[in-house]
This record gives sequence, structure tokens and C-alpha cells, in this order.
Amino acid sequence: MIQCARDRDRNHGKCIGPHRKCSESCMRPVDDSEDYLTFGEFCVLATELRKYSGKELCRPRPVSRRNDRHEKWVERKLKNSCKYQIFLGGSCNPTTWREEIAIPFLKQNKITYYNPQVNRWGPELIELEHQAKTTATVLLFVMDKHTRSVASMIEAAHSSAKHKKLILVVTPFEKGQEILEERITDRELDDLRTSRMVLQDLAERRSIPVFDDLDKALRSAHQILERNINSMDLTLEDGAKPVRHGHIPLAEKLIQIRDVFESLDTNGTRKLTLNEAFMAFKTCENPDVQYDEFLEILSGKSLSDLSKDWNVISERREGLIQFDQLCVVLAEKSGSRMESKRNVELVLEKITSVFSPLGKVLEWMTGSNRPRGVSRSSSQISGEIPPCESKDVYLGGSCGSSTWREDIAIPLLKKNGLSYYAPQTAKWSRRFIPSESRHMDSCRILLFAITKETRSMAAMCMAAHYIALGCQVVLCVQYLEDDCEIMGEKLSKLAIQDYNRGRAYLSDLANRERIPVFDNVEEAVLKVTQVATKSKR
Repeated sequence: MIQCARDRDRNHGKCIGPHRKCSESCMRPVDDSEDYLTFGEFCVLATELRKYSGKELCRPRPVSRRNDRHEKWVERKLKNSCKYQIFLGGSCNPTTWREEIAIPFLKQNKITYYNPQVNRWGPELIELEHQAKTTATVLLFVMDKHTRSVASMIEAAHSSAKHKKLILVVTPFEKGQEILEERITDRELDDLRTSRMVLQDLAERRSIPVFDDLDKALRSAHQILERNINSMDLTLEDGAKPVRHGHIPLAEKLIQIRDVFESLDTNGTRKLTLNEAFMAFKTCENPDVQYDEFLEILSGKSLSDLSKDWNVISERREGLIQFDQLCVVLAEKSGSRMESKRNVELVLEKITSVFSPLGKVLEWMTGSNRPRGVSRSSSQISGEIPPCESKDVYLGGSCGSSTWREDIAIPLLKKNGLSYYAPQTAKWSRRFIPSESRHMDSCRILLFAITKETRSMAAMCMAAHYIALGCQVVLCVQYLEDDCEIMGEKLSKLAIQDYNRGRAYLSDLANRERIPVFDNVEEAVLKVTQVATKSKR
């Protein structure tokens, strides 16, 4: 990247900045939503990937994690239950994927299964289904495009946090999608797609691959049973798309750069002046950098060379910097700093191995706190994921038209001297990005308010997932009323039933795991303040 960035312009015979040669031909507008990376964005992601590559990175433990013996008691209770090899979860009526595809495959391969889709359903089957799901070796969840699958998505999100042998199949919705002969509006379709993307992100964060083809998923489930492996061990040869270290916030830096760029681009030109680019560089890279040093980095020349060629500086002063160019400059600077640090650490390691007493002194001088006798290799340098500032409460749940945070939660938390974090509502909040997960992991209590003004499918999936992780969760669940409207759209009777079924499933799931559930937001927030204040003492 650096070599390419420092190529000489054949026509002018002078060294040009890293952004000029390699990125001008692959620019795109800041607000472009196409699924591709420009050269500058690739440079930032490659730099971040290099920072974490080759490290032994453990998945962070949420601060809100409870020390609870209830789960072990449940395991002992279910020890003598019937055990099936595969649990067939996911979309039910009117779908036929079980009887037409899954069950014939399982019978052919002599694999036992539990099918929760029955002709006659009764309340007594609830406990039987729960036991079958809890004791099954492999959980197969299929979310097809013919149903909303609200309860099934919540169930899958919960299972993805607990079960290491989970197979998840997600079929994307289409434009003009119909469910039971009801056409889905564009707004609801957007909500459904967002919730499925969040479910996929939750699963991939646990290194669980997500399939879009049922046949491949069934073959992978067969491989898990035959080889006694986990879902995360599946490879491309098995038909899976493996995910490794899904919790690493690779794109966080790129999001920060975009935020800074857009905040400085007050005129909406998608370009920054040299002074504005300097401010962006200070914000994203180094607040102590000097203007002359910034010019050197931008032009790829030393200050002495620049003083001889004032035209270069003058050209830069008059010129405008695009987002992609800023990305390349920041990536090159970050990469150079990383390389310097690696070289210093390698020298220190050599000295430590040859001169042990001197090495101990050097370790003390550099503030190293690793155990005695353990040297840090170059592959471990800068591998730590920086922690977020710890907060008392995470304000999860309904967004959009719901204002429960501003009207109720935040005033009560401030009154009790409690800190909080509210989820981002930017354009990338459609996905459960790793940086958002890091903020959740840094909160001691997670509050999810599922209000009656929103569908809240994604929020319910996240709540179920973090309940399964054993976190300190408080729930507020409000059911949709008859003839309710969301964002000016009247919901059908079938839609209300689907979304309320999901709310009922989430409430039942929470009750099973002794999570407090309220139907009033203020009562839920008061419970949160009580628990948070007590834990601070």
C-alpha cells in the first residue's frame, strides 16, 4: 500500500500523496449505499485487520453477566429427558420445508429428530418442546420468506448464545413479499429485513455460520453429528461460510472516520479543505500532530523537500480532500506507526532472550506486566481490543417513534446518579456492529423496553440473546393493541398476532430464567435504578 502510494507521477516527475495515485479512480460519494469497498476504505480495514491478526483474542465477558446456579439446576433436571439428534425449529405453518426436504433427508441418514410442527397442538406440548430443544445435539432453525417467524427468530437468537451446535438458515425477503396472501408494506419489510440481519450478526458474533440454502445446512448438520464438531468448526468444504473472531470491531475505525468527515463537511460538498482535513486527521489519528507534519504525510515528502517546492503546498492549500483520500492518508500513518512499534518490541524480545537481567529491567522500564518467563511475541503486539467506558445501564429496546428513553428513562437515571448508554440510530444501526456490542458488554445492567408503538423484532432478538448469555437484564414488554398503527400504517390482525406471539415468547423465556418482566416502562426503570444502586454499594 505504501509503495503504491509513493509512486512517482510520470508526467510531472514528482512524488505524489498516497490518495492521488491509487484512489482517485475508485472514489464514491460518502452516502453511497452500494455494497463495495473503495481503495481508501479497504486500506483502513486492512490496517485494522493487521492490528488484530495472529492474536489469541478471547471473546469479552459482558460486565452484566450474572453468577447464577439456576442454569446448572435446569441441566440436572433435563438429564433424563428423551434426546433427539436434531431439533427442527423455525418457520411453521404454512411452510412445508420440514416434511418436503428436512425429514426425508434425516430419515435417509437415520438421524432422529423432533418436529414441533404438529397437526394438533396443546399447551402440554410447550414443556415437551422445551425439553426436546434443550437436550437435542443439533438445533436447526430455518427462517423462510413465507412467514414473519417472530417467535422463531427470538428462539434462534436465544439459542445462538447457548448452543455450540446451531445451524441457522435465513432466506431473504423479496420486494413485494406476501405472507398468507397479505402484501407486506415497504416499511414493515424494512423492519423484517433489519431484524434478520441483526439475528445473523448475533449468530456470527458467536462464530456460528449462517446459511441461505437448506440442503447445504442439512449436510452440515450431518457433518456435525458424524464428526462430533461444533458449528464454528464447519469449513467451506462443508458448504458453510466460516466466521472467525466476529466480535472484533474491524469497521469501527472506518465508521469514526466517516462521522468526523461528515461533521466537518458542513456545506455538503463531500470534500474537505486542507484545514478541515488537518482537523479530521487530528481527531482520528493524533491530536498533537503539527500542521507541517501533516503536510509531509499528505504529500509524501519531507519538509525540506516541500520548502523547495512551494507549488506542492500551494496546490494542497487550494485543493480539496475527498473521503477516500482521507482514509488512505490515515491508513498509511497508522500502518507506519504499527510497524515502528513492532520493530521496537522485536528488539526488546531479542535483548530479553539474550540478556535476561537486562531484559527484566527493560520490561520494567516499558511498563510490561506480563508474567515472569513469558515473552510477548510479535503476533501478540497491539492485539487487545480497547475497552469502552463502563456504564451502569444500557437502554435497549424500541426506537423510532418511541420516546421512552427521553421522556422516562434518562430523567430517572440522572436523578439517581446513574450513567447510561443509548444505542446508535445512525444508518449502520440496521446491523448489530461489534462496537455497539462492546458498549453493551461494558454496561452492568441491560434494560430492554419493548413498547406498543413499534414492532421491535430486532430488539426482542437482542434481549433474548443477552438473557441467554446470563446477563443482568430487566424487561418491559407491552403488547400491540387491536387496530394499532405503527408510523401511520395500520397493522393487520394477522400481523398483530405474530408480533404479540413474539412478545409472549420473550416474556415466557425471561420468566424461565428468572428475569424481571414489567408492562410499564417507569416501573421497569425504577427496578433498574434499584438494582444498579444496590450493586454500587
